[in-house]
Amino acid sequence: GGLAAAPAVAAKLIGVLEGCGPKQTKQAVEKKFHAPLARLQNACPKDVERALQALKLAEDTVVRGTVLWTPAEADEAVQVTRAMGCKDLKSPTPLLSASLVAECVELEPGVCVGVAMLPDGMSAVTNEEVAQQLARHSPARPRAAALRLALQGASRQDGSAIGAVCAYLDFESIPAAGASAKRLKSSKPERVRISHILLRWAGQKGEDEFAKPGVAPPQRTQAMAELELLELCEELIGQDPKTLGARFKAQVLKRSECASALNVPYADLGWIELGGAEAPLEAAAFATPVGGVSDVVVSSRGAHLMYRLA
Repeated sequence: GGLAAAPAVAAKLIGVLEGCGPKQTKQAVEKKFHAPLARLQNACPKDVERALQALKLAEDTVVRGTVLWTPAEADEAVQVTRAMGCKDLKSPTPLLSASLVAECVELEPGVCVGVAMLPDGMSAVTNEEVAQQLARHSPARPRAAALRLALQGASRQDGSAIGAVCAYLDFESIPAAGASAKRLKSSKPERVRISHILLRWAGQKGEDEFAKPGVAPPQRTQAMAELELLELCEELIGQDPKTLGARFKAQVLKRSECASALNVPYADLGWIELGGAEAPLEAAAFATPVGGVSDVVVSSRGAHLMYRLA
């Protein structure tokens, strides 16, 4: 426990500088400890195993020794207690280390908290911009928020890797003691009715049996399809919410490559029941409030933007 909280001590034990890369740290451990431990393997195997576990913890601590990013206090959109660090995804090491400290924050019923995780390559994106995008796409469009932040980072990056992961955490209320399963289940709909805009991209495998007749094969890439839907989503939610349904329908008729655009009178896909659609599509549809626009989601058919009618 003490070693996990002391990167400087771990670095001194291994004989490397605090915050150095996983490859250099692993080589140092092998050079300094593996030969002596191998000579002890037959005499005291359990002690050797404990030593190797301690060295693995020291490796993790050294690599994690760099300063974790936290938003400036004046710019925090949400009160947080600690930033979460992730290791290099290109290295064969665990994404999260057991040595990270976890702290719990109690949320009041009805509160929605936005969370964004950004790598160092996104440092040009300001805390105000992160908070703005989280608020803009709350509470059901985390992917749209992440896409916009990644695009902002890409426009300013210097060759570093970029990316963003966003999530929203919320709950409506705490179930009363003794509440029946039937009552708890009734708070969630068993089906939702949606209209959607489908954009396919070049190179998708197989034919779409529900494709809109007369639509030419797409030439766009997946990234282009997602960007088009992201920009459309932000345009739609930025105008009068009272006319959102009519404006979305007009875009369905204009852009969608799904035959559902020809359905009258609402140009809708119809009812989606639990378990009746691909997981990303179903999750986004049920998370979208009635009269709202969904997140940008991807399924085997293409990229989707939805409007929930009921």
